[in-house]
Amino acid sequence: MNVTTTRRIGSCVLGVGLLGLVLALVFHQRLLTSCGRFLIVDQPIETADYLLVIDGDRRFDVAVEMLRKHVANRVLLIEGRHTSLVESGVDVRSDQIARRELIKRSVDERSITLISGES
Repeated sequence: MNVTTTRRIGSCVLGVGLLGLVLALVFHQRLLTSCGRFLIVDQPIETADYLLVIDGDRRFDVAVEMLRKHVANRVLLIEGRHTSLVESGVDVRSDQIARRELIKRSVDERSITLISGES
C-alpha cells in the first residue's frame, strides 16, 4: 500500500466516524427512547407469599402499595446488626426502624416477620 491509499482509507474511516457521531447527536433522544422501550418488560406482577423489604428510597411506601395491591400478604425484614452503638442504646437496628415505619403506614404488626441477618 502506498501513502495515498493509506490516507484515503484513513480519511474514509474518519469520515464514517464523524458521520456516526453526528447521527448519534441528532437522533440520541430517539435512540435512547427505543433502547428504553426494549428494556422495559410490561408484565403483571405475580403474587408472592412474602415481600422482602431491603434498603432503598421509598422502600416503605412501595412495600405498603404492594401490600394494598395484594401482591403479598406478609413482610419480611432482615434483622439488623448488633453493633456496639446499638448495644449501648445510641443507635437503633435497621429492622426496628423498618418495623416502626411500616406500622406507622398502617401495616398490621402481625404481618411483619423478622428473619436472622446472620449467614
